[in-house]
Amino acid sequence: VVAACMSNGLCVLHGAEGAGKSAVALEASVFLRQRHAFAHGIFVVDLQGTSQVKKILALVSSALRLAVPAQRSSDLVRQLATYRRCLLVLERCEAALTNAPKQFSWFLATVLRESHVSALLVTRAPLPPDAHIVIGADTSVGEIELGTLPHPHAARLLLSAARAHGRSIGRAQLRELAGRPQAGQAEEGSSAGCSSASDEEEEDPSVGGRLVRELAASEALRALGGNAGAVLGCAQALGADRD
Repeated sequence: VVAACMSNGLCVLHGAEGAGKSAVALEASVFLRQRHAFAHGIFVVDLQGTSQVKKILALVSSALRLAVPAQRSSDLVRQLATYRRCLLVLERCEAALTNAPKQFSWFLATVLRESHVSALLVTRAPLPPDAHIVIGADTSVGEIELGTLPHPHAARLLLSAARAHGRSIGRAQLRELAGRPQAGQAEEGSSAGCSSASDEEEEDPSVGGRLVRELAASEALRALGGNAGAVLGCAQALGADRD
């Protein structure tokens, strides 16, 4: 994502709900900000439920702290004339891309073509073909699909997140996970297979650790489908049980 933002005028980060798009976009933004990659800053704008360009302009104007809110795309471009380079992170763009794809595409095309602004779109679906045509005529576009986590990575995420909620995971917790409805899933997970490792060995979360291998192989974790949001929800539920 960092490389795509640096080498393209527009980067589109897309993936299923709960895949971790916002978390990845936030981490990329922090990385770029710490390295002063965009001279005039990085601005995050949440477009959830917003499809009207006027409302989008108002939200962007507020994020940029413009003295006079832009009423048209040309107004925004004019006020951005003094910006050498900045990055707009447009979160949750589904409504704009679904309900007003042409208007949103022309808005992006105008801003990206006539200013030194780059944009990172965070959305569930890829950029529509028509938007590619409108925007891509003058701006390089990079698309990144955020897929599901491999099972070992999901296991490590669950262990780390559970600890953050004050809950460690051992053999007993693996059995508990197997018997509870999984966060974000309609069905219950089935029993997880566990070896006869000692509790001390099972508590080792390092790469290749026995607990990671057992957890990654368990049907309880596999039922989460590698969805980062579901894994975090499961960890939160474990933490709530501790309270």
